Amino acid sequence: MKAHQLKARILYLLSEAGGSNVKVGVTLNQQSLGRRVTNLQAGNSRKLSVAATYTFNVDGQAYSVEQATLRELNMHRVGEWLCDVSIDYVKGAIVVSS
Repeated sequence: MKAHQLKARILYLLSEAGGSNVKVGVTLNQQSLGRRVTNLQAGNSRKLSVAATYTFNVDGQAYSVEQATLRELNMHRVGEWLCDVSIDYVKGAIVVSS
């Protein structure tokens, strides 16, 4: 696990307006999430929005949940994106243990 992944505390879901593609990722804080959305928006013709965020207090937990979710939904994965899925479907695949 890379250092920035270990310190990441926010798991986020981005969705495309009018589409069925979802990005699952991790970031350090709300400010870095805003920068990430801006960077991704530059290469996407559809409007991106933050559909959900999950905040973790344990280092590495956001990354672990991200990886587990991507493994669970691997059949929908195309690069960094999950394709042809609803945001509710992705939310249902996220398992957060206490």
